[in-house]
Amino acid sequence: MILNPSKRRKKAFGLAFKIIGSYLKLRILKKLISSDSYQKKLIVLHNKNAIRIKETILELNGLFIKVGQLLSILSGVIPKEFGEALESLQDKTPHSPFAITKKSIENELNDSLENLFAEFAETPIASASIGQVHKAKLKTGELVAVKIQHPYIKDLAKVDLDIIERLHKKISFFFKVNGLDHAFNQVKLMIYEELDYTKEASRMQEIKENCKEIKGVLIPTIHSAYSSPLILTATFYEGVKITDTVQMAEWGINSNEIAERLVFTYCEMLMNHGVYHADPHPGNLMINKEGNLIILDFGAVGELKEEMRANIPPFIQAILAKDNDKIMECLQKMEFISKEKTNDKATKQIVEALTEFLQDGINMESFNFENIKESSLFKLQKKLSLKELTTSLDVPKDWILLERTLLLLYGICTTIAPEYKAMSTVKPYLKKLVLKDGGLQKIIVDTLKTQATTLFALPKKIDAYLSKANQGELEFEISNLDSNTNKLYAVGQQLLFGLLAGIFLIGAMVSSTYQATGYQTLFHVLATVCGVFLIVSVIKNRKK
Repeated sequence: MILNPSKRRKKAFGLAFKIIGSYLKLRILKKLISSDSYQKKLIVLHNKNAIRIKETILELNGLFIKVGQLLSILSGVIPKEFGEALESLQDKTPHSPFAITKKSIENELNDSLENLFAEFAETPIASASIGQVHKAKLKTGELVAVKIQHPYIKDLAKVDLDIIERLHKKISFFFKVNGLDHAFNQVKLMIYEELDYTKEASRMQEIKENCKEIKGVLIPTIHSAYSSPLILTATFYEGVKITDTVQMAEWGINSNEIAERLVFTYCEMLMNHGVYHADPHPGNLMINKEGNLIILDFGAVGELKEEMRANIPPFIQAILAKDNDKIMECLQKMEFISKEKTNDKATKQIVEALTEFLQDGINMESFNFENIKESSLFKLQKKLSLKELTTSLDVPKDWILLERTLLLLYGICTTIAPEYKAMSTVKPYLKKLVLKDGGLQKIIVDTLKTQATTLFALPKKIDAYLSKANQGELEFEISNLDSNTNKLYAVGQQLLFGLLAGIFLIGAMVSSTYQATGYQTLFHVLATVCGVFLIVSVIKNRKK
């Protein structure tokens, strides 16, 4: 790990100029070679530069590791080779000498280590970019985990963030990656928050309170008397990483139940409270012998702002009703699409594919990676260029941490319980969101309106004829007026009964989807009555 500021800058900028130069060189070469050859060379270059970035980040370590992990969420708009390299980064930093750690603790808590703790392990049990964790025992006999910041971290954070900001400006000058500004601002904000353990303690207790009714989930209790902005002391829990399926099997713990509890807990945090633990990698999720899920390290906490949360229910309702205009409106309110981009061809394609993708996800019982690979969204990503994707969609700030969180959760569930279907846990929460505040009634009404509008919409030429007739400008002669009038009346009657039967059947299907038995029965009865009247009308008028 390089601690010297000037050497860190030299290493980082040297890499940046080398990568930028390699792409500019290929861009010039593009005019001299075929499109297929260019694409092959571009993929090779992506792989080469991805390895360069990973090796340099590992050498610099510190906050570059954390920044790399957070930026990996942009794998949807940056080359996948970069996303894969950044996702594989591990947050491992050499620990500080015990003498320095001891001095820091005593200065912060204004007492000697011997007076504060009955026992204190000199070797840390974990060390990351910002701090390290020691196991200790209070005078009361309770085991605790003491997290203490590295003494150099604040100065190093300023240096690294300055380097990253300058790199960001230089990269943006040559290559526009939509969403990178949001990502960098979020990363910077998150790092500064992580440097203040008081905020972490507050968020940890908030989430602990929000999840207190969930059985089998443990979140450490903060010991305020032994904590400060640079020290965090909390309950110590024994356990193994959530991905240690061998140990869990020996303990007789069902991995599917653990995966279900994990997803359920995140549904509770996200959909009921909007505040969630945003770093669910295996090192922060533990399982003990009793099968309890232990959630650790709340340095990264995400929050969905009210505008985002408020528009999730109408967004799902619009998807179910296949109302593209409403879907577009919700995406605008959630800051995924700006108003000036709503008529853009690529944007419309993306929204249509997204709608189909989410409709499949909401309706199917199982939703796995194979479904995603065959989805309209996945196929669209192959059709549209990187430029079209990045200029059509924005990356809301709330989404930066959320997307990474969901990807980590998906990876853990796939690892420990490949057969587990997360949609079986998520669906009840989606239904609760959609059905609140008269949601079912709104879906049914909107669906009926859409169907009725479609069925009653007339072609423009017919509409023009009707307009002329209404204004007395259309002349025509009808023979056998009484007979034809009766037939026209019968046809109109049959059309009406058929239309109503169809509408009521749609209402019954929507009600069935959300298990609204009362609505479903009512619509079935109405559809049956209209069907009987239709049959009677057809038989009666055939005889004429």
